[in-house]
Amino acid sequence: YEEAADYFARAEGIMHAPTLLLHLARSYVKIGRYVEAREAYIKVTREALDARAPTAFHDAQRAAKAELPSVEKLIARLTISIVGPPPNAVQVSVDGKPVPTQIIGVPLPVDPGTHRVEVSAPGFAPASREVALKQGESGSVSLKLEPSSDGAATTAPPQTNGGTPFSGDPAPAGTDPGVGGDEGRGMRIGAYSSFGFGALGVGLGTVFLFQGLSDQDSADKRFSECDPDCTLVQQQEIGSLDEDAASKKTLAVVSYGIGAAGIAAGVTLLLLSNRDSSSSGRTVRPYFMGTSGGVVGRF
Repeated sequence: YEEAADYFARAEGIMHAPTLLLHLARSYVKIGRYVEAREAYIKVTREALDARAPTAFHDAQRAAKAELPSVEKLIARLTISIVGPPPNAVQVSVDGKPVPTQIIGVPLPVDPGTHRVEVSAPGFAPASREVALKQGESGSVSLKLEPSSDGAATTAPPQTNGGTPFSGDPAPAGTDPGVGGDEGRGMRIGAYSSFGFGALGVGLGTVFLFQGLSDQDSADKRFSECDPDCTLVQQQEIGSLDEDAASKKTLAVVSYGIGAAGIAAGVTLLLLSNRDSSSSGRTVRPYFMGTSGGVVGRF
């Protein structure tokens, strides 16, 4: 199921479909990743499907609505409280992953098992603690931060946006604040990755387009062969082919859109990586979070 979850996540990243999300959620359940399973189930239940959507999509949505409540009962809740600095001055991580400070004092959904909570703040010694939670159990952990014994402010990790570190602080004296060096190489790598993603989208769009045209051609031929005395069975077969053709054409359009976005992102990153940093006076950095990404910096 670990392998299944990996492949379903990759497939969903390439082309969204409620059926892929449903199987991804079920895979997460099997390996105990209930929080991620719940998120996938919720996405399926909130999908806006019209009457023209494939039957499999509607079936997936009904299944997700039926399976979601049982998964929610398995999720544990962890409430974190901090004594010492104000909440907006601390950095919190759970199992090594940064979490927003807004969750302090609020039950945080977590998977059952042992979790390590770490907290740090400027001028305070960091603190950490482990807590074990069972399925559906609610627990709490309180951490008290003491001022640093040497009086020096501890270095806090950079603020995060959705778990991705970034910094808007000025570059140290004598350094190049523009796009160059490691940043330029990082942008070029991101550009080439975006080009590859865009090419994949265009390729998938072409495949779906030809499949849709083929199904439409088959439907037209069957209709011309039996018209005007088509039987009920023949009408159902023709209707099914028409639905398949429409679905594949829609997927083709979406794929082309994703491909175009990937290529555009690649061109943007490539141009930024080649800019003359000596006269720029700007900082630009790419960031990537799962299937999304962008650039952040000072202009």
